[in-house]
Amino acid sequence: MSRPQSYAAPGQDDPSLATINMLLYSHPGEGKTVFWGTGKEKVLYLVSDPEGTISARAQGHQFHSVQVTDYEELQEVYEWLKEDKPKDFKWVIWDSLTLFQDRVLIDDIMPDAVAYNPRQEEFVPSQREYLINMNRIGRYVRLLVDLPYNVGISCHVMTTLESGGDGNIFMPQVQGKNMPSKISGYMNVIGYLGKREVERNGVKAKVQTIQFARTGNRYYAKDRFGCLGTYMDSPTLPKVEAKIAAWRQAMKQQQTEVKSAAPVTARPQAQRK
Repeated sequence: MSRPQSYAAPGQDDPSLATINMLLYSHPGEGKTVFWGTGKEKVLYLVSDPEGTISARAQGHQFHSVQVTDYEELQEVYEWLKEDKPKDFKWVIWDSLTLFQDRVLIDDIMPDAVAYNPRQEEFVPSQREYLINMNRIGRYVRLLVDLPYNVGISCHVMTTLESGGDGNIFMPQVQGKNMPSKISGYMNVIGYLGKREVERNGVKAKVQTIQFARTGNRYYAKDRFGCLGTYMDSPTLPKVEAKIAAWRQAMKQQQTEVKSAAPVTARPQAQRK
């Protein structure tokens, strides 16, 4: 059997080439959309709330946008990104997954369910409709993060019982059993957007912050790059990019040093005739 094409020996894989797949969650109104908007022209918004980008535009941010309010529109955008690979932007931002999931369940999936079964109550989804929505959401998140773009996803916040823990934990709001963990697993960065108290020049004040690591509190967060720190105060998308860019450079330097230090195996001399 031939060796799989994806096989990489130690030192041959290059994690510095990984795209950024970041999920940002918070309570409504904390500034998720404005944060993504700091990426400006490098950002394409997949808008699931027709008025959702008003806050970012109010800050003077200019960006690309396309409406995604049902699965047909989402599929159309995905095919465009996959086939045409437009180079006008580097980030694809789904704002927001929570609102999209709620919207399509009632406006997209339930009409089909009623047409299939007239006895189905239009506003009381059954387990079947919930499962359809959950599996479609999971599929499209997988498809998006496989594209050659950085991907950002916005979610609201929910509480769920921590598996193996001692209480509740705050996580991205994605409807369905185990869905918050499932969607989080597809991302390499998870951040909770909120506020914390800091002291500057002897004065205490609350500043906007993104938490990228758990520090004993119950907000889920992760940073697979290991370079964003526990908190990023007054966060912007360029700040996140800059930290990860520095990490990429350090990784490349490290690989170069490892290859340089590797012993050279002498080739056997050809036998004389």
